[in-house]
Amino acid sequence: MESGAALRILLPPILVAAACHAPPPPPQEPPEEIEVPLVPEPSPFDLPGQELRSWISSGHGHIREQAVELAWKAGPDGVATVADLLDDERPEVARAAERALWTLVHHAADPSSPRRRRETAAAIAAEIHRPRSLAAREKLLAALAVAGPGRSAVAEVAAWLDHPGLRPAALRALERMPQPEAGEALAAALARATAEGAAAETRLGLILALGGRQDAAGARELLAVAGDGSEPELARAARRALARSGAAEAAAAFLALASADSPSPAAALDSLRWAQAAAARGRERDARAVEEALLHHSAASVRAGAVAGLAERPGEEIPGLLVAALDDPDPAVRAAARSGLAARPGRLTDKALERAYRDGDDARRAEILRLRVERDGADRAAAADRIAAALASWGPIERLAALELAALRPAEPFVPLLERTRDRGTPEERAAAEKALLACAERRAGEDPQAARELYSSLAEQTEDPAVAAAARAGAFRAWLAAAVVSAAEDPTAAAAELDAIIRAEGVPAAVRRAAGARLAALGEDIGAYAREAGFLTHWWLGPVEARDVRPFLEHPFSIDGPDPLARPQGWRAIDVADLDGILDLRALCEPKEEAAVYLWTRFELPAGQPVLLQLGSDDGVVVWLDNELVHRNEVMRALTPDQDRVPLQLAAGPHSLLVKVTQGGGGWEFCLRLTDPAGRPLALAPAGS
Repeated sequence: MESGAALRILLPPILVAAACHAPPPPPQEPPEEIEVPLVPEPSPFDLPGQELRSWISSGHGHIREQAVELAWKAGPDGVATVADLLDDERPEVARAAERALWTLVHHAADPSSPRRRRETAAAIAAEIHRPRSLAAREKLLAALAVAGPGRSAVAEVAAWLDHPGLRPAALRALERMPQPEAGEALAAALARATAEGAAAETRLGLILALGGRQDAAGARELLAVAGDGSEPELARAARRALARSGAAEAAAAFLALASADSPSPAAALDSLRWAQAAAARGRERDARAVEEALLHHSAASVRAGAVAGLAERPGEEIPGLLVAALDDPDPAVRAAARSGLAARPGRLTDKALERAYRDGDDARRAEILRLRVERDGADRAAAADRIAAALASWGPIERLAALELAALRPAEPFVPLLERTRDRGTPEERAAAEKALLACAERRAGEDPQAARELYSSLAEQTEDPAVAAAARAGAFRAWLAAAVVSAAEDPTAAAAELDAIIRAEGVPAAVRRAAGARLAALGEDIGAYAREAGFLTHWWLGPVEARDVRPFLEHPFSIDGPDPLARPQGWRAIDVADLDGILDLRALCEPKEEAAVYLWTRFELPAGQPVLLQLGSDDGVVVWLDNELVHRNEVMRALTPDQDRVPLQLAAGPHSLLVKVTQGGGGWEFCLRLTDPAGRPLALAPAGS
């Protein structure tokens, strides 16, 4: 009581502040050494409901939050307080009241205090009967389903099934309540609704709630609805609910359904679901009977599900059933059978497989080959031996299976067999052998890049498939690069020559070319020389960066009159582009990196007057001034591609200056520019100057 008295002494100032209607001052971050004052913490059950109401109704968020945390200390007496505040017109108060209600519920559910739980549940039940909004009563009903113990809570919730507005909330609560009586209450309500001819919507809600419980409650009532063909929608819902339950009472019905001449795929899948649920409840025999009946269903998805289910059942006959499924015409069913057999190691499975391989046709032998390779797992040597033996087989189907497996598990011993198949096999076998050879070359590249390059090159020369040829040529370039990288450690000069050859090779993939350039740069070579050979300007002065909306797109702030082509302000810096294609990465050089514009300047000399083609790429927009005259503009949002803009010009001999403005929205920010003759041949230019 002493702590309660202290609380009442401290509370008036807090309540006065809470009652003030003037808006609080803008929130400020308090200094670290000053603590925000908190509501005094009362002792257990020494928090009167009126004080809890004042705290939750406070205009100060931190007081409301602490009231939510301390609400449980009001005990069952606090239920009426938070129930009233659930309908508060202030959303933040209503939300705090709902959180406080669940704080009360969770503390009441403590097994060490059964009396508190009973009293809290009784208080919640009483509040549901009082006049308040439907939304508040729904929240209270959900809380009662968690707080209420035993049959009494189930009865309280079930009583609201007849209330039109609260029926959905009562159904949800009974579906989630763990007490068996909740299922019994739903079953009784369904029986009553069926007998009274209640609306289909009412009965459907009861059926769905019973199905959501996934237990055997209401099996008899659900069977009656499922067997009534007058209302197909309700019958289907009842069948699905039974399927989720695995109820023993439904065993005969689902076996009859599965054994029918042609049950619909939906009905057959419900039978499979029931079998899975029944097996989980220990009725393996009933589950197996239904799954065996579905092995001959017309839908492959049903057959595959039946095979997968049987693979989990005990019994000496199961391996034989799974082996028989290897003959199914659908690959998904065969894959399910292989997975099931792979997961059942042992003498019975091995004997069934040996007998099937010996007596089976080529198709079955191919499936057993796939299965045995799967069972080899990480034992690559054993798998390679099986595949190599099958590659020499006389059976065409088994040989094709071996070729597919060789592509998935490439190994060096396969290469001679694959090359022989490529040269002598059927068109189908040759195509499969080429794919396997590609995989073998890829694996070889990690061990011997030069040997991989030779295999790729041979395949590219001999194949008639354009896609295989393209893949082989790309692989040969990658292997060539890998070989050059390996040699760099021993002979950097020779490696640099190889990398130069890769960069200059015709048809080299862009990714390989750029990777070769990066390796060459790492060896200390100037890769900007390749760009200059192609006519790119690689020496620039990088100027200021400004917000993109500082000035109009076609304007710049610089004076370009006088003997110096550009009177450069302080702060401009020289940039030499180190990129094969002369691309300048502005995002890496500039701040800010979004919604901005940057200026670049350079100059060059022509030995003679001539027509010139200015070719540039930009990400995003670009403006170009040549000798202080606007010659190109493109206000666009785009990614860079070299030479995406082409500008024909007639230039006199001598020095010329270029000022470029490149805008940026977001993402990448790049630029490149080169000068060629009208036919695209690079011009002979003097260096850009300092």
